[in-house]
Amino acid sequence: MGGMPFASLTPDELTPFRIIFVCTGNICRSPMAEVVLRDLVTKLGLGRLIATSSAGTGDWHVGEQADGRTITALAKRGYDGSHHRARQFDPLWFAAPPRLGGGGPRPARIFGNRARHARAP
Repeated sequence: MGGMPFASLTPDELTPFRIIFVCTGNICRSPMAEVVLRDLVTKLGLGRLIATSSAGTGDWHVGEQADGRTITALAKRGYDGSHHRARQFDPLWFAAPPRLGGGGPRPARIFGNRARHARAP
């Protein structure tokens, strides 16, 4: 994997580097990515420097647990996804830019549209 390793990142501890994974409903791909990255960040001792979260582009699963298949797949690999609750991405989050990880072309397209509208005067 190219680029700078996590251990060499030096963000301001008062303003952590924020990473938000987004997929359509926030019950499968994005919570899986969030759980795995959060575990890696914790194991590397970077929890105060990197904040991870996830959200969906739609609101139809808000408040629900991750899909059972997601929880099972995570558990088979030693991760606990049972505490996740789906939420919808809020365009106001663009005011304090996170790093966004899209779960497919449709969420990426929706991001772009929402970012343009959130920044428009």
